[in-house]
Amino acid sequence: MQMPKMLDNVSKTVKDDLTVSIKKSDRLSIVLYTFQKDAVLAIINKLESYNGCILADSVGLGKTFTALAVVKHYENRNRSVLVLCPKKLSDNWNTYKDNYVNNPIAADRLRYDVLYHTDLSRDRGKSNGLDLERLNWGNYDLVVIDESHNFRNGGEVYGDDRRENRYLRLMNRVIRTGVKTKVLMLSATPVNNRFTDLRHQLELAYEGNPSLINEKLGTKRTIDEIFRNAQKTFNQWSKKDESERTTNALLKSLDFDFFEVPDSVTIAHSCKHIEKYYNAEEKGDLEYRKAQLKRLQEEVVDIEDMQSGISIMDLGLNEFRLDLLEYVKNNGDMDKIPFGLHAVVPATEDCPPGIVFVLKNRNNSVNIDKRILPTIAKAIPYKILFILVFGSEAQAWIEAAGTFYNTDWQPLNGFTLKFEGLNLDAVYESLARQISGGRLGTDGDIEEAVDRDKQRQKLERDIAA
Repeated sequence: MQMPKMLDNVSKTVKDDLTVSIKKSDRLSIVLYTFQKDAVLAIINKLESYNGCILADSVGLGKTFTALAVVKHYENRNRSVLVLCPKKLSDNWNTYKDNYVNNPIAADRLRYDVLYHTDLSRDRGKSNGLDLERLNWGNYDLVVIDESHNFRNGGEVYGDDRRENRYLRLMNRVIRTGVKTKVLMLSATPVNNRFTDLRHQLELAYEGNPSLINEKLGTKRTIDEIFRNAQKTFNQWSKKDESERTTNALLKSLDFDFFEVPDSVTIAHSCKHIEKYYNAEEKGDLEYRKAQLKRLQEEVVDIEDMQSGISIMDLGLNEFRLDLLEYVKNNGDMDKIPFGLHAVVPATEDCPPGIVFVLKNRNNSVNIDKRILPTIAKAIPYKILFILVFGSEAQAWIEAAGTFYNTDWQPLNGFTLKFEGLNLDAVYESLARQISGGRLGTDGDIEEAVDRDKQRQKLERDIAA
């Protein structure tokens, strides 16, 4: 079998160390596929060489379990680990470290801390069982950032009191302070529409100090020059006619030094990659997952049908169904339950596949109880656009940074939303800004925009009182 290129530069020491880690792992060694074990090797090598790495595997290829194996490696060496994630994904990360009956790797006894992206903006209070005022932020040897693209806009200060945004708080509180901190970032879409998206995330690995990585890369130009030239090339490419604006044309225009950067500090598996390099068993599993997505793309799935024919492990449908049943048990009104689930999986040459879940009420005589929306959003860690239909009117709901926004009720024949963006995250952010009715602005970090909107609403309430 041909070995993936990403293992070419992995040292024998790292390979031997990982072998020891896997032997000490009671469950992770069983649940990981071969391509994930190879990725763990490569990630550890990059963390040791460059102090950071972005794992950009496609949706559904198990980035979380790959990251957990990396965490296990460092915890075996008595290193302290922090996981930073969006609040809606915290249940998964907490489950994998806690002594729960539904934790498939409980025997590995992981002990990392879990905090939310939003906690970086807080100075006091408790979060996930941790006292933020007493937390030693500078004592983490490894930080795992789930959905790291939320930090793609870099550092800035805002407000009359010149507060640091979350990016700067992470940089100054955790990475530049105390022990030397390695950074593992997880994102299926590290770049939205600018190469600076990638640069800002990588800066977390070299503390915003280019001199810490320039010599290690071995490129002719500095990393700042590389990204500046790449963005200039991208801007020129984006102005070309549609017939000339192809991915291949862009790749041919980019400087060789640019490709050295992602090759050094990122890892990305696609379905095609696994089909090329790995065994028939893993290919078969991959084909099964693709078949699930195809079925979800083509039809609305009745809730009663969710118990058969769809893998409940990959898409979180089991938790989705159980939460719905719990809601029915507590509220007792089955007529108000959304009818089904639909997944849109667009893919073009220039746009990778993604998932948008749309819940639709088929009973036009009964309105949907909106209290169920946060329950569903929490149960499914994917981008969800809710379309509520009642009679001849429709309303859109969407979650942004833990806050729900909605449109007014509008006639169905005039109900429109624009799907704009180079990838799913960009499309989702665009939808959130549209549905918010301008409250989240048109650009900048979406989480920062939600924070500002909350502060503005609080100020308005205080004035009204």
